[in-house]
Amino acid sequence: SLEHGQRVVFAPGVYSHIDSPIEVTKNVTFIGDDAEGGTVFDGDVIVLATRFAVKRVHFFKLYISRGDATIDHCRIHGCTIIDSGALIIGSSASCRVSNTEIYDNAGEGAAVSAKHATFDSCKIFRNTVGVSVRGTSAAKVSKCRVSDNVTYGLIIGADASGTYTDNVVCANEIGVRIEGNATPSFTRNKVEDNRSDGTQCVDRSSGMLSLN
Repeated sequence: SLEHGQRVVFAPGVYSHIDSPIEVTKNVTFIGDDAEGGTVFDGDVIVLATRFAVKRVHFFKLYISRGDATIDHCRIHGCTIIDSGALIIGSSASCRVSNTEIYDNAGEGAAVSAKHATFDSCKIFRNTVGVSVRGTSAAKVSKCRVSDNVTYGLIIGADASGTYTDNVVCANEIGVRIEGNATPSFTRNKVEDNRSDGTQCVDRSSGMLSLN
């Protein structure tokens, strides 16, 4: 069993747990290995710990329910659930995601409800929706490439805000959708070559767009 503060190193291979999710309840660090196809968890992983960190692991679905999480150099891909995010960051969590690829998921690549969530230098592509920011989240997304998603690259839901800086949002059906009373700030982004609209503002939404 895991102990608080433990650093767990996983060899390359598929760790199968399709029938029941893995629940992480201890404050641990998971370290995977990129060799030979990488370290792969092929079922749901639910994080319930106060602190969790992971590096170089492939996930099909990762749910940060609560606590403080760090995700670095991971891949989140292949989730077939249409009405769910492959990466879910719950409203009781905070999370830092960096240098991570989120792709080929049937629903949202990332569904973010946390007040404090950051994405830095990530690639989010070939999902139905790239990133959906919900509730009162004030997500920070910077230096990411959000591309080739079936519908929207970014959805900023009603009452959400956050800062979106130095991103490339391209080759989606619609680049950015801003809903309801959302008040995001967009600075120095390239929203280009989307198949329909670059940016949609609907239902009394507003936002600050500078040098985009």
